[in-house]
Amino acid sequence: MSILPVKLNPENLQAELTRLWHREAFFDATQRIARFGYCEWDYANDCIKTCTREYAQIFLMTIDEVIESQDSWEKVLLQIHPDDRQLYTDSYRQDLGAGSHEVEYRIVRRDGEIRHIKEIGIVVYDDAGEITGSVGLLQDFTERKEREQELEYRDVMVQKIETITDVGYFIWDLQAEIYTYISPGFARLHGLTVDGYLQRVESIKDDLADVHEEDREFLRDAYRRRLNDKKDFFAEYRIIRPDGQLRWLREQGTVVQNASGKTSQSIGILQDITEQKNEEQSLRDAKNSLEAIVADRTRELADTIARLETEMTTREKVSTELENQNAELERFAYTVSHDLKTPLVTIKGFVGLLGKDIAANDMSRIAYDFEKINSAADTMDKLLSDLLELGRVGRIMGEAESCDLAEIAAKAIDMVESELRARHVELVVEDLPSVMGDPTRLLEVFLNLLENAIKFLGGQAQPRISIGAQERDGMVCCFVQDNGIGIDGDYHDHVFGLFERLDVKVDGTGVGLALVKRIIEVHGGEIWVESDGPGQGSRFLFTLPG
Repeated sequence: MSILPVKLNPENLQAELTRLWHREAFFDATQRIARFGYCEWDYANDCIKTCTREYAQIFLMTIDEVIESQDSWEKVLLQIHPDDRQLYTDSYRQDLGAGSHEVEYRIVRRDGEIRHIKEIGIVVYDDAGEITGSVGLLQDFTERKEREQELEYRDVMVQKIETITDVGYFIWDLQAEIYTYISPGFARLHGLTVDGYLQRVESIKDDLADVHEEDREFLRDAYRRRLNDKKDFFAEYRIIRPDGQLRWLREQGTVVQNASGKTSQSIGILQDITEQKNEEQSLRDAKNSLEAIVADRTRELADTIARLETEMTTREKVSTELENQNAELERFAYTVSHDLKTPLVTIKGFVGLLGKDIAANDMSRIAYDFEKINSAADTMDKLLSDLLELGRVGRIMGEAESCDLAEIAAKAIDMVESELRARHVELVVEDLPSVMGDPTRLLEVFLNLLENAIKFLGGQAQPRISIGAQERDGMVCCFVQDNGIGIDGDYHDHVFGLFERLDVKVDGTGVGLALVKRIIEVHGGEIWVESDGPGQGSRFLFTLPG
């Protein structure tokens, strides 16, 4: 580019001068506003020819100081930053060949401050087309350069932060529903480059395409609310990358207003929270596993405690039973020695009398002696048989089976039918259920209780015996009731003792009710007697498992 002289018409000289004056004033104002300076360079003398005040201020000098300090090419290079001198020299040389140049470089002012300069130079030719010099425009854009560098630094920092923290940034046009900007980190979270993502996503439908199908409708609604409500946005959802990998993302955004105050964009951050979600799931799994282990251990502990309590209860029961059995054994030993001694004393006594009666040849007395001896022997035999039977209970028991109590009671009634008829007893038998047990032993129970009821009817004019059952606390409760002589309340607990006899005048060994009690207890039940007192009859009740 060359600057050629302009031929002026004398008639228009004043107008042209006025126009040039205006241009000069405009040029001065432009220098001040845009902060650039103007200079002219003399190629022939290789020095600065002239400059404006704004040019001198760039170097922190006056115009005269600039003319003095730039009166040679070497002095000019001294004011340029050492790292940029070669760049400036090359640009200057290009200026000679191309007619102009544009270059950015740094200068070092005399106070040591480094400033960033942008220079545009234009070569000036004479009428013969020879280079005579150049004119240049210099602008100090240090502040803008520093801002650009700061922005570049921040951009680099953002990219580093994106890489380290797995986040990305975006700007979304709420009206057009497209991305106007996405950061490299944003694209990377989707497994793509920026260009690859923008080519793939052209609408909100495309944006939702890689979202997991279970989260798609939820996210579509969330985006719709963002558009309608113009409020801050938050969502967590899953995506499936092009390589098939599933990732969890957290999206947070806020709406911004344009210069006219209208909400037009949403800017936000996207963060990969897959590891966090995996850790949360691991914690939930660990918690559930721990709760399951605690529950199992608690159940095991509860089972152990229950088992120990059962064992303790069983041991206490066994201990109580042993104590009762020891006490019963002591009573048994005492009673047996006493009750067996009675018939033996009788036999021994009548054997002595028998010898005397034989010597006296008293036949009537001899017969009487033999009768007493036989009666005592029979008593001893019955007593020993009952004791043997009592000892067998609990040791010799049949397998538990379903027992029809009505059938068992009927057999017992048949066995005492003659006694019932002889006493003209009215017998009432109610419905009886079936239970699990040993039928032979249960027959002994009903038979002993019936025999006991018949024995103690006393002189009742209208004797009556009832047999029945009812349910009580999950057990079958049977009873044998009579309207006989009754039992005083003080003796209710004693009637089941070994060799306990309510009336010594009534035939018996005192083993029957003890035998019944043992059989019922072996079956897991209980037995007791109820009576309102003498003359009021008795009611023997016992329980059996259903």
